[in-house]
Amino acid sequence: MGKTILEESTQNTAYIPEPLPDELLYSFLGRLAAYNSFANPREYLKSMFGTKNIIPSPDLPTSLNELQNRLGSQSPFESAKKMIDSVTLYPYHRPFLSLERHERVEAILLGGEGDRLKTLLGRVANGFGANPSLRYCLECRQNDVRDHGAPYWHRIHQLPGIIACAKHGIELITFLWPSESSHRQRIELVPVAPQAKCPSRKSADAQVAFARSSADLLRMNLPALGPDRWSKPIRQRLQKMVLATRMVGFAMLCSQRLSAATTMALQDFCISGASSRLQNILSRGSTQYSRGRTDRATPYSICC
Repeated sequence: MGKTILEESTQNTAYIPEPLPDELLYSFLGRLAAYNSFANPREYLKSMFGTKNIIPSPDLPTSLNELQNRLGSQSPFESAKKMIDSVTLYPYHRPFLSLERHERVEAILLGGEGDRLKTLLGRVANGFGANPSLRYCLECRQNDVRDHGAPYWHRIHQLPGIIACAKHGIELITFLWPSESSHRQRIELVPVAPQAKCPSRKSADAQVAFARSSADLLRMNLPALGPDRWSKPIRQRLQKMVLATRMVGFAMLCSQRLSAATTMALQDFCISGASSRLQNILSRGSTQYSRGRTDRATPYSICC
């Protein structure tokens, strides 16, 4: 259930909904605006963050301390830090950061400007981009409407490199921004009806496995462990993979050489005429046994 509030800081906000399972803060803010009939994006953001100049980020929002303060005692979040853990993508990135970098990133999320945030996280350098498109799953959207009355943006669908739904194993749909929404401060909701004919298509097993592993990492809410904590097991795993590859390669090489040696031996065997002598021996043995002879046949040499 949501909460009705009448506090001065959010005097134009009469109702605050509860965040839904796996919902992005961006999606929560969009539903909050819809429930309270906010028509002007800039005015709405000012009431939530105290400034009209903020740009709402779907994955890594900033100024969360101010948002928590303005939501007041009726906030559905225990604290701004709890907000980071439950409705942003930062828990996915945090385990790979050093403690010093984590503290810098967390300070930006809580109260700073996000100009260099995604550079600090490596999102720009690794090719995922600073502002990736929003994605949704057709099956999840249908279930959300059935269970919650409206679709919403899921965190697990917005993780870097994810193109499959971890739950349903189908391809995600990339949200097409309407031309009139060039206003960067407007918060978009998941379309209730498809923007185009988008049949559900099964994703590759590797894509689904990657999506599920990424979702698990997000939900773990691990602390900042630092790159060294991850690099050692990764190196060990790679060494095992290299060793296994070398063993397979060695086995294949041995097999190829054995096959070549066997082929050469058979060729020598046929060329030397020994094969005809062997056929003669087998023919004689067959004749002898067919006549009922039980004495041992005279041995013939096939090597001379």
